[in-house]
Amino acid sequence: MRKASFQLSVNFLVVMIICIALLGIGIYLVRTFSDTAVEMKEEVDNYHKEQLIRALSQGALVSVFPQSQTVRRGDNADFYLAMSNELGQEEDFYISIISEDSGLTGIPLEPLFMRGPYLVENNEQRFVPLKIISDTGSSHGSYLFNLRVCYGNECSNNGEPYGSLQKIQVNVK
Repeated sequence: MRKASFQLSVNFLVVMIICIALLGIGIYLVRTFSDTAVEMKEEVDNYHKEQLIRALSQGALVSVFPQSQTVRRGDNADFYLAMSNELGQEEDFYISIISEDSGLTGIPLEPLFMRGPYLVENNEQRFVPLKIISDTGSSHGSYLFNLRVCYGNECSNNGEPYGSLQKIQVNVK
């Protein structure tokens, strides 16, 4: 009986060592994947920022990148807005995103962003992330949004329009 209990203890120890080793490998892999995802996210953000800086350096006061994006139903579309204050003084800027009536049935896409105020110093640039949320019940098709930047007051409260009207297109497939 002692030999059998000793064998059982050794088998138990071997199984525990293997489990601990597999747990360690699993934790290492998860950490490696998450670190890689964060690095990739930073690279994508830097790419978008470079594109926006390029558009602002060509004289645009307001720019959105990308202009259009294709997503599946239930996914989100990420956009980035850049504002360059050329008013000669620091100013509060506000954002308004209004959907153009596309005539598509189903659940409409919903913009997710902070309206403002965004205090921008004179001759400075500000970058703002925007998200358009698509529901699983949204119809397939193209959705258009008008993006306007205003200063002094909110866009809905007689704020002065700043820069040109930006168009965002989200294609849901």
